[in-house]
Amino acid sequence: MLKLKFEINPYYLTIHSLKKSWGSKPFRGWTKLAEKIKSDGPFIFENSNEVFIEINNYNQLKKVLYKTGETFEKIIKTNEFRKLFEETKKYLSWLEKTWTENGEQALSILKDITKLKIPDITIKVLVTHPKLNNGRSIAKKRIICWGHPEDWKNYTIVYLCHEILHILTYKKFSDEKIMHAIIELTTDN
Repeated sequence: MLKLKFEINPYYLTIHSLKKSWGSKPFRGWTKLAEKIKSDGPFIFENSNEVFIEINNYNQLKKVLYKTGETFEKIIKTNEFRKLFEETKKYLSWLEKTWTENGEQALSILKDITKLKIPDITIKVLVTHPKLNNGRSIAKKRIICWGHPEDWKNYTIVYLCHEILHILTYKKFSDEKIMHAIIELTTDN
């Protein structure tokens, strides 16, 4: 039977929450901290797409990575991070309960609709704060990144199934855009 293993990776939670915080989301103290980190911290927190542009040698790379590590450690010790982590932990408990109550039925329906064999695998679900709208899969690693408000009844079940289908169909079909459209048709409607 397919299993979901819910967990929090504090470093992923940190970087996702820094990048996605805005206004008062997830809460005002965190957005103030995020703004400060992005302006004062290593440039990896502000624009990770450009992180390597000015690195020309190994010593420069080591400095950036060292400063990044130091910054992560400082963030994780703050009251704001503790609050973020506790709220995410509470959400993780809700996710586990919701999946335990509904996941087996959802997978059974998914199997009937898609005619796919549901394999006996474990998929890791990296949980992030629910106010920061995270939903994606890293199919080749069997990982789902998830944190989203329950926009309507069973929203989480529907979209966890959506991400599960991305993992189950990974590299099975050549046209990913068509496959995504079919996954949306299967789960989102």
